Amino acid sequence: MEFFSLEFWQSFVSNALATFIGAGLGVLGALWVSNYQERKSEEERKKKILKQLFNELVLNLTHLSGFQKSQTRYKEALVLSALLRNESWKAFSDGGELEWIKDPSLLYNISEAYYAIRSVMSLSDKYCQVSMLETNPMSFWTSSNLASTIEYGVQYAIESLDLAFKEIKKHTEN
Repeated sequence: MEFFSLEFWQSFVSNALATFIGAGLGVLGALWVSNYQERKSEEERKKKILKQLFNELVLNLTHLSGFQKSQTRYKEALVLSALLRNESWKAFSDGGELEWIKDPSLLYNISEAYYAIRSVMSLSDKYCQVSMLETNPMSFWTSSNLASTIEYGVQYAIESLDLAFKEIKKHTEN
């Protein structure tokens, strides 16, 4: 077979074309599979993180609801900051794991819920410090601006938690 013959060039062009098409489709297929696996992996990470945050927020909601229903809020407020938790949120934000949560609305609602929880924790700590100086904690509770601020903070935290739960459920049920 000669280099300048028509038969050589027809064979060469058809083989080269088949090779390029095969390689192109193979590379595109590999990229698609890789992208698909990466998206699935990211989705699984996000769901695990959201599940952990959801569980921690449910625990907080239980304590906040218990405080609201309590007849002895002046006593419950003393231990409220010890019962509420935000360790998962701190760990995920410090470790950069929140990058897997891409939806700004979801991230905002979860962060707002944790902000409300931290506020109640701080108010509870302040109440604990101040109430140690009081001789009649019940009368202090009923006349204190701090007490009404705690009650308002608990209500706000519960409302924030409800919004966060709705957003989390939207993203984990898919």
